[in-house]
Amino acid sequence: MSVTKKRISVFTGHYGSGKTEISINYAVELKNEFNRVALVDLDIVNPYFRSREARKVLEEQGITVVASVEQYFDTDLPALSPAITGVLKNTEITAVVDLGGDHTGARVIGRFRNQIDEQAYEMFFVVNPFRPFTSKVSDIQSVISEVEAASRLKVTALVSNPNLLRETTTGDIAAGHRVVMEAAAVTGLPVKFISVVHSLAGHREVKNLGLPVLTLKRLMLVPWEKN
Repeated sequence: MSVTKKRISVFTGHYGSGKTEISINYAVELKNEFNRVALVDLDIVNPYFRSREARKVLEEQGITVVASVEQYFDTDLPALSPAITGVLKNTEITAVVDLGGDHTGARVIGRFRNQIDEQAYEMFFVVNPFRPFTSKVSDIQSVISEVEAASRLKVTALVSNPNLLRETTTGDIAAGHRVVMEAAAVTGLPVKFISVVHSLAGHREVKNLGLPVLTLKRLMLVPWEKN
């Protein structure tokens, strides 16, 4: 997959969009091209699926993971490490930011707005049209507006992530992707890529969508999937 040329990639999306899984896999993809890659976990909203939980796997691949300060690492307190500023300002580090997807979560990055150069970032809004609150184009527009207002950053592109977890078929992907493309037409935002689990990524129906494909290795599993 062709990766970003921006130094900072911010991923946001409503609850259940899959943005954390995508953030992790995107960081791994970037490590194939860039020497120094960091994943910044700024999601204080979702207590269950956080990119910091993949810290061991990522650090084994040479990816730095930065989140809340160590003594609060496993809590919900929004105690943010000063190392985050260092990552965002260091022009030698390619950073992926996993940001909470509603107005509360998006507000966190506003603390670091002065450290983010307008020309250095892009913000991807991840859309899973099979989730509540992003199943219709009007809902997608509404959530994007809330995120932009809270974060003081502009969404620059959409990421298509139509899935029903293990039940997903290529037909589901094609049908859901049509909703994302409709949202792109209405908002004027490009669809940067589509994310698909590795078992479906090579199918002809996916390739025919005509977008770069981020092949996902799922690391964020619900408890019953870990057995």
